[in-house]
Amino acid sequence: MNEDLATLDKRLKKISFGDFDLIDSFVKKYPEEHCNVNTFTIFSWGMYFNLEYAVYRESLIFLLPSFGYLSMIGKKLTAPELLEVYNCFSKTNKNLKIAVFSEDYINNTPKLGEYFTIHNDLEMSDYVYYTERLVTLSGKKLAKKKNLISQFTRLYPDWTTKNMEKSDYDEIMKFCAYWKSVHAVQNEFLDIENDIISFSLKNWDILPIEGLKLYVDKKLCAFSIWSPQTKDMATIHFEKSDPQIKGLGQVINHETALILKDKYKYLNREEDMGSPSIRQAKRSYEPLKLLPFYRLDRKETNNTGKYDNMDWASWKPVERAVVVYVRDTEKRKLLLMMKKTGLGKGKVNAPGGRLEEGESFRDAAIRECREEVFITPKNPEKRVELHFQFTSGHSIYGEAFFTDSWEGEAEESDEADPFWCDLDNIPWDNMWEDDRSWLPLALAGKKLRAHYVFDDDKMLSEKITEVDSFN
Repeated sequence: MNEDLATLDKRLKKISFGDFDLIDSFVKKYPEEHCNVNTFTIFSWGMYFNLEYAVYRESLIFLLPSFGYLSMIGKKLTAPELLEVYNCFSKTNKNLKIAVFSEDYINNTPKLGEYFTIHNDLEMSDYVYYTERLVTLSGKKLAKKKNLISQFTRLYPDWTTKNMEKSDYDEIMKFCAYWKSVHAVQNEFLDIENDIISFSLKNWDILPIEGLKLYVDKKLCAFSIWSPQTKDMATIHFEKSDPQIKGLGQVINHETALILKDKYKYLNREEDMGSPSIRQAKRSYEPLKLLPFYRLDRKETNNTGKYDNMDWASWKPVERAVVVYVRDTEKRKLLLMMKKTGLGKGKVNAPGGRLEEGESFRDAAIRECREEVFITPKNPEKRVELHFQFTSGHSIYGEAFFTDSWEGEAEESDEADPFWCDLDNIPWDNMWEDDRSWLPLALAGKKLRAHYVFDDDKMLSEKITEVDSFN
């Protein structure tokens, strides 16, 4: 280990405004589109959560101890170099993960998959839009947004906007408190968000941010705060509006885009944080793309042997998920899709995904079909219980549903590219290895319990049992 690397963990320091010029220079020299590689984000959220950093060669290495994440900005490290940095910090930080915000780095770094298991965390993906599209709201799907703005302007003809300033602190924080009370939400994240907004206003002259206020009857009813992301992209960090005024959310969104359209071609509206309502709102504006957030977990060496004799009776999964197979019995076709994000990216699969909090498997099956391929399965029937253990330590319990009836037409989404294939010509070679063993049986109407162990995408063991019922 070279001397520079040997002392890297000892050179860590908590970020402060004294580091502003250095960190800002790296952000500008090595720009990324993801909001986590943003000067405002680093100093606002980073200082709140005690982010630490050290300079290593031509990179900044960041450690977020409270969340167990390592990340970096600067010259890209090779996979062996990244492993060395990881090993330097993992000795004193258990369960350390690496956050990567560049899809290009994931796709073009040789041997990265040999050292790390790569996960695409959809909840942390940023939504990116054409600024001009948010101004014109062109197209049938955005017509409702236009109508809501028109309704608002007719009801409130005297509404006005003003640029935000540091002196607006009391007014903005009062509105944030009101906004939370109207939503009647007891949420730790909202408290933290309000703290970050407070920090931002107090340090308005230092941070590279701007903002817009919107008034109705001379009363503050909405605001937005943004900062530069790249030369042609801005990131909207905060946007709040009075939910009791119809159309106001669409108006503040539109007015912000209107201000920024001449300077920035794209707007990053950050992630949905796994919230179904936020996800729906962001998707309703038809994003240009989602910017992935990759989590890298260190692969354990010589780890496959401990799964030779799995104790499935005491096994507990990390995640719960569903998969849904829609069959056209008249045409003898099956709806499949090319997965564009997440676990299994690039493989052929069926619509599906993780359960949300409090959601049943059946409800998740219907929701995932709607979100990924824009159809609604009718009366989906559970036929398979799937148990997956990965040598990386990850594990999934899934339920497979089948139906011959649905509403709507399958369309491409940010997550999937759907297609109908002949039942006699299923593309097994492009699918997960286990599909070939249980899917034909399930399509024949059998009920199954299936257990699998995988090393990355290589199946190590399988066990399939036919059952009369799942009681």
